[in-house]
Amino acid sequence: MQTLIAFTLLVRDDTQAHQDMSRQSQYTAKHRPFWLNSSLEYNLEHAERNNFSFEVLTYPAEPLLEWQTKDVETKCSRPNAVSNCVQVETTGFHRQNANWLKLKVILEYLEKDAASHVLFLDADVIMHTKPKMHPTKALLDLMLLTSSDMMFADEDWDTRKNATGFNHVNGGVILSRNCNWTKYFLKQLLEDHHSKKCGNNEQICFRESLREDRYESQAHVHVASAKIFNMNPNWGPWEDSEVIHFMGGAKPGLEKLDIPSRGRCPDNICIDIGHCAHRSVLKGSTKTAFIVVKDLEQPAGWKERFGHHTLELKAISSVAKHYKSDFIMLIPPANMIQHPLNAEEKSNLESFGVKIVNTEWIIPPGVHRSFPLCSNSSYLFMHAFGMIQYSAVVLLKDTLGILTGIHALLSCASQGRFLSSILPDEIDSDDVLAFQPSKTLFTSALKFASSIQLVQSETGSVWGELPHEPGKGCSQGFLWALLHGSEYASIATQSFEASNFKRDHKFDKYRPRTGFLDRCMWSRRAQDQDHCPDTCSSVKLASLAICQPHLKHS
Repeated sequence: MQTLIAFTLLVRDDTQAHQDMSRQSQYTAKHRPFWLNSSLEYNLEHAERNNFSFEVLTYPAEPLLEWQTKDVETKCSRPNAVSNCVQVETTGFHRQNANWLKLKVILEYLEKDAASHVLFLDADVIMHTKPKMHPTKALLDLMLLTSSDMMFADEDWDTRKNATGFNHVNGGVILSRNCNWTKYFLKQLLEDHHSKKCGNNEQICFRESLREDRYESQAHVHVASAKIFNMNPNWGPWEDSEVIHFMGGAKPGLEKLDIPSRGRCPDNICIDIGHCAHRSVLKGSTKTAFIVVKDLEQPAGWKERFGHHTLELKAISSVAKHYKSDFIMLIPPANMIQHPLNAEEKSNLESFGVKIVNTEWIIPPGVHRSFPLCSNSSYLFMHAFGMIQYSAVVLLKDTLGILTGIHALLSCASQGRFLSSILPDEIDSDDVLAFQPSKTLFTSALKFASSIQLVQSETGSVWGELPHEPGKGCSQGFLWALLHGSEYASIATQSFEASNFKRDHKFDKYRPRTGFLDRCMWSRRAQDQDHCPDTCSSVKLASLAICQPHLKHS
């Protein structure tokens, strides 16, 4: 039976502690660089989802070997040696020894039979978590297929040279099988370094040993393609790579990475809002809003139109006041409302601090109207896209109340993310949307709405691959087609490009950068209970008929 332990190694630079004590604090999670926390959290989530152990180990700096100490003395006793020669040379050897330390740790794991396989990852390497992608399984399957005992990846992403095979092994990803040869090979390499038979860093020694077939290494080691198992994202597309190595100047890419919501969503499609929020926490002066949409098609009366959701409206109002956010209700144009708000409704909404905003239209100009399943109010929510006076908005159904964690959602949305809630058996839902309004987002959505022609397919859906027929609201399918789907992708491309929509080319060719919210946490309703085994303690937005804990603001 295959068992796996993976680890990342952090080496403290104790030699410089007297010069800069802050260097030591970054080895605690609170003070680590954001790119490092991103990488570690990403791999921890992947390990939890795939039932193996991922350990973050912290070691002190290794002392210099005898030959290294002599080398420092020799170099620094020369007449032309720089004044800080000892410090410079010593630091270089400490870095070299830090790279060799991973071999010692791999050997320790193997000798205590901790698992059948041990996987080492550099601190800037992630196991790519995305739908239908299983990096650790792919690595183990390849090792089995190639009958190898150790596996590295090369650097074949480097198009300047033919960087494949033994001569271009990279030490950022090492998979080791627990067998006699692997332990023998590691011991020999460590002895070669100790005796100065190989006085370089471990990566160069790997290459020399493989090239010269020392210790019969060529028969036991497989070198995999880095484009799949060690991709440098600065050197080409990496969306389909199993293992990504944000080496050197690529590290800032880790700061933009969204961490999957640990253990909650199917196929890794939900993002961790807390991690996203830490990139850019909203300042107190930032304008935000909570928005609900009402079509006012029911006959007037507080009890009939709002009475069932009074608790939810109070909860939204309470949070809006706490954060000094606006609480807005979008309704149709005054001359198109079937049943206008009566005096009681206006008074009650005013007591909740609700600002009533009449939209300019019900159906956007030029929209194809012939499809019968789309009601007149399907597109009212689109007006929120253009409310550019706000840095972030949360648009939600008035059937949901805010419980906690909403500040993180606003912070994440303010970075340009378009966030929407999901159920495990649905692709997209408009129960909760969080986004940064912009003129170009609004214009792009209008262009798209006026360009598509809704035609019902054999499966009954008008939205292409959407696995369920949206209800008469149609907004679910519209959002899916605009932001995610392939059926109308070319029209969406043209709509965003014509509006000069600013996007991040690293993550999407033309659409806004999206993220899915776990509905178990972000829009819990009674019908979700079977899909959501945990209690209401972790729920952020919910129908207060099922979750009514003491309201908190965070």
